[in-house]
Amino acid sequence: MFTSQAFAAPQSQRDHRALIETLATRICARRMAAPAVLLLESVKPLARLTSQLLLVLSPLLAIFVSAARMDEVIDLLQEQHNIELLVRAIETRAAQPAHSA
Repeated sequence: MFTSQAFAAPQSQRDHRALIETLATRICARRMAAPAVLLLESVKPLARLTSQLLLVLSPLLAIFVSAARMDEVIDLLQEQHNIELLVRAIETRAAQPAHSA
């Protein structure tokens, strides 16, 4: 007998706070906050599908990103809640005044 959870993907047990802060810092350092938020908000309804697409593309993306980091990002994007946390972190960082060099 099938239940509603028969085909559900396993939930991540990782703590993504450090990764979220790192990504938010790097995105804001490159002044890409607005495009990043737009992209993340656009893919949020398809979070699991987006993470699976990255999983398929991971051999190509391995040129730019380590396999361990790619696994972390894929795991992060599995849940809409994590994407919302990333968007909030980016918006918070972008609202902070820039440090003069």
